[in-house]
Amino acid sequence: MIKEFDSIGDAERGRIEDVLYTASKFGLNFIPVAGPFLSELLGFMFANPVEARRSTFINDLSDHLQSLAEKGLVTMEDLKSNEDFMNVVVNAIPMALRAFEDDKRVAFRNAILNTAAGHSPDETKTQIFLRTLGELTITHIEVLYYFCNPAMWYQDHNMEMPTNWYTGSLQKAILHAYPKYSDSIEILDIVWEDLKRYGFHTSGGLRGAMTGDGCFQPRASLLGQEFMGFITFKDQ
Repeated sequence: MIKEFDSIGDAERGRIEDVLYTASKFGLNFIPVAGPFLSELLGFMFANPVEARRSTFINDLSDHLQSLAEKGLVTMEDLKSNEDFMNVVVNAIPMALRAFEDDKRVAFRNAILNTAAGHSPDETKTQIFLRTLGELTITHIEVLYYFCNPAMWYQDHNMEMPTNWYTGSLQKAILHAYPKYSDSIEILDIVWEDLKRYGFHTSGGLRGAMTGDGCFQPRASLLGQEFMGFITFKDQ
């Protein structure tokens, strides 16, 4: 589910597109005579990113649901009568469309697919997980994803897990996995405390010294693992 962003970053690009679209529509309306013409032309050339986001999300979700139907895992009639599915769709889609990052929208899509396939938690926990997903950043998700199972993380990323660390820390481990955060150490501390506040782990701080083996032990709580399972979908 998690992928590296390119040089600009999906989140930043989304904000830029939204701001440029809104600013151009607002500003050009004040240009006498030519304003409405240019505004309409820009609207044609650069479709509202939110509308494009909605179309892409719905089409992608539809394709995955169709795939589940073809495999006999869901039927249209079952989904129509599945109140849990309907509730998740109604709540998740608006939240997904407000997300700037592709990975956040994929996570919301996965939550819907897991519910359709009958792999979601109870209604209360589902709604809490959706709300929490809306509040978390991709950094939160990547850190939790790693600490759910570091060994599996390395396997999923086709990387060798270090075996020669005599001592280290959770911070050292996460920076080895995500060197892009080397200039954001303080942010990682905040992220780690946020995840603890949500109940997704019960460990101490990231900077505490420990054995090398301890750096690669799972740290996510059962709740954190359940949350990550809810936003990760394996199409089997």
